[in-house]
Amino acid sequence: MSRRQPKLTAYHPDGSECPTTGPDRHRLSPRGYPRTDGCTGRATWIAVCQCGWRNQADLKVVPDDNRRRHTCP
Repeated sequence: MSRRQPKLTAYHPDGSECPTTGPDRHRLSPRGYPRTDGCTGRATWIAVCQCGWRNQADLKVVPDDNRRRHTCP
C-alpha cells in the first residue's frame, strides 16, 4: 500500500495561489522578497490531504513538517 502525502501550497495575502514550482513559479530573494512582477509574497502555507485533513500556518516549516507525519485514517 502506497502512502499518500498531503499537497503543500503557498498563497498570496489576497488568497490567490503562489506557484512554487514549474515554469511559472514565483521566485523569491534570499531574504524572502518577491522577484516576480505581480507577486506580493507568500503569506500562508496550507497542506491539504485527500482524506480531508488540513493544516495552515504562516511559516512553511509548520505545515510541511506536519504533512510529513500525517497518516490517512
